[in-house]
Amino acid sequence: MTDTPAAVPRIFSPLWLITLSLIAIGGSWVFAGWQGGVGMGAGIVGTSFNLWALWRICIYIGEIAADNPQPRVATFVTIFVFLLKLPILIGLGLAMQRVGGPAMPCFLIGLGMVYFALVGWALARR
Repeated sequence: MTDTPAAVPRIFSPLWLITLSLIAIGGSWVFAGWQGGVGMGAGIVGTSFNLWALWRICIYIGEIAADNPQPRVATFVTIFVFLLKLPILIGLGLAMQRVGGPAMPCFLIGLGMVYFALVGWALARR
């Protein structure tokens, strides 16, 4: 199996992922109405925030292990955001349930898309 290292990072560039996210939100809006578009957008944005907060706490723990601690304010903000990530995602899920219609399935599809992109990115880096 041959790998083209130059092509792998381009697939997972932030601009490409944002473009695919906007296409997914637009497709949900077209095929499932405004409720589907709102659900897909909430799923993608909420899960992206969730992963970003997890990444920040991993970087923070790595800096502590390297004996390079962050300032206290940065430590507080990082831990506060990490603790807020799950309630935000649950709150978005409950809001999509309240919107009704296809909002909740589209929310879950958006959540899954972000995690599949994360798995693809991790495998592409191997």
